[in-house]
Amino acid sequence: MILPQTSLETALLQAFPDYAIESLRTRFLFATTTDHVDDEAARATVQMAYETELATALTRTIAIEPGIAEELVETRRRFLAIDADMTSFAFLVAPAFTAITTLGILPGSYVRLLESYTEAPTPKYRVCALAVVLCFAAAHFGDL
Repeated sequence: MILPQTSLETALLQAFPDYAIESLRTRFLFATTTDHVDDEAARATVQMAYETELATALTRTIAIEPGIAEELVETRRRFLAIDADMTSFAFLVAPAFTAITTLGILPGSYVRLLESYTEAPTPKYRVCALAVVLCFAAAHFGDL
């Protein structure tokens, strides 16, 4: 059963007004699924955002809706593949963090935490950190 799109997923699918964060959003959503369908990419991104302990920071703002974490996104790519794609676009990460800080989307302590995870030794943590960043930005720009 496919659950209806959540407000966070809807916000993730809207273009962000900041160019740096929008560039990261566009590239990341493209990398998350094999068929590059936006709805599936948004669902996969939300799922990844809640898959590590970084979800604790996110759930203070946005709780994951029931059933979303368990739903199977058949076209979702593996962390290793997403990380490999995003490594080629690593130049998008620093400007996005600068924008997040400048726009006041997150406090500095959260920004530093997420930045450290984007440099973690495991692909899962790097990918999930980017998903969390994009979910925070979606919540900010989508007024969630």
